[in-house]
Amino acid sequence: MATLEDRLADDYRNETKDARKIIATFDNLKSTPDTPAGDISFIFQYMKMLDPTSVVREGEFATAQNAAGIPERIVNLYNQAIKGNRLSANQRSEYLAAARGLATNAQTSMDGVQRHYGEVAQRRGLDARNIFDRGGPGSTTVRVNY
Repeated sequence: MATLEDRLADDYRNETKDARKIIATFDNLKSTPDTPAGDISFIFQYMKMLDPTSVVREGEFATAQNAAGIPERIVNLYNQAIKGNRLSANQRSEYLAAARGLATNAQTSMDGVQRHYGEVAQRRGLDARNIFDRGGPGSTTVRVNY
């Protein structure tokens, strides 16, 4: 039989699903190597951060890859022909900064949802650890402050 804590935990996980995906993807993005294969992974991961539930299409991938001024695009084409890299260091840096902003916003949103459910748990005399600290992939650490 599901308890109120179980139902609140399910609601919390559903409301924070996209935010948790964005944060996890940002963590992966930061460790993506600066290699041709890493560039492909980097672009796909960045695009997934923009919409965690969508499929990244070839056109969207190309748009992200080509988002640069003409001089930088020429350098990219040269590097792609010589080394296989798809992103310049500047593009990588700009995407990483934008991704950091997305992850920060996702964390802020998730913190607000957690605060809400923590307050509900407190009012009902429930143990917030049973709502937030569920373990498993994508779980969050309990940081509830009453």
